[in-house]
Amino acid sequence: MKSNLDGLRTHAYSDDLRNFWPSRVRDLPRDEVHLYYEVLDPALDAARAATARAILTDDEWNRCHRFAFPEGRRERLAARFMVRSILSQYAEVQPAAWRFVENAHGRPEVKAPAHATHLRFNLSHADGVVTLVVSAQYDVGVDVERLGRRPSLAIADRFFAPAEVDALRALPEPEQPRRFLEYWTLKESYIKARGAGMSLPLDQFAFDVATPGRPVIHFADGFDDDPHAWQFDQLFVGSEHLVAVATRRGEGTLVRVLVQAFDGTAPAPTSSS
Repeated sequence: MKSNLDGLRTHAYSDDLRNFWPSRVRDLPRDEVHLYYEVLDPALDAARAATARAILTDDEWNRCHRFAFPEGRRERLAARFMVRSILSQYAEVQPAAWRFVENAHGRPEVKAPAHATHLRFNLSHADGVVTLVVSAQYDVGVDVERLGRRPSLAIADRFFAPAEVDALRALPEPEQPRRFLEYWTLKESYIKARGAGMSLPLDQFAFDVATPGRPVIHFADGFDDDPHAWQFDQLFVGSEHLVAVATRRGEGTLVRVLVQAFDGTAPAPTSSS
């Protein structure tokens, strides 16, 4: 059987995106962004729920269980569990002690403890995979999609930038769904890093993914942003999930994106004393 990954070009670089991890990650260098992912196993639902109940707030727990389908509950619960567990690798904070606030467009941010509010993160989950990106310096966004999904290309006609629609429609028809998902994950990662959600018009910025190198963003005339301030990376996690990471790094050096699978356990932070 032909894999969904066959023939799909992604922007993953052997020097930047790798399964490499230091033994301690408490200090997050300025020039690194850390990406975690977990391929969810339904057989672990009961064990995860029991552990998560001890560290999630009542509100988080209740919001996770508002989803009508078990898949949605599983992904939401895993995402909230992951962010609390992972952030505790970067600060002397117990997983249950984190407090978050959402901005006007729904992006979660660290509210407390005060000494850890510099940490920035973003979550995404889709079809059994959860991803989390963490930075101590930059605004970041992440989006994940399963490549086997058959998107409605009419969405591109209605919402994408004209240059993207033209490039998409110029491809042979069998290749168009894959290119759509490349564009979609990049656009989602960008608007999430901006913290503005769908208030940003998707047709006012376009991605070039055909030129060798990392994806490049272009803005329409009058759009209030600087394309040189952004870095975009794409890679695969699991067997068929495409991930896009957006990093607002300014016009400085390239940021290394380090990738690590999350094992679904909540670490207990060690004391610095």
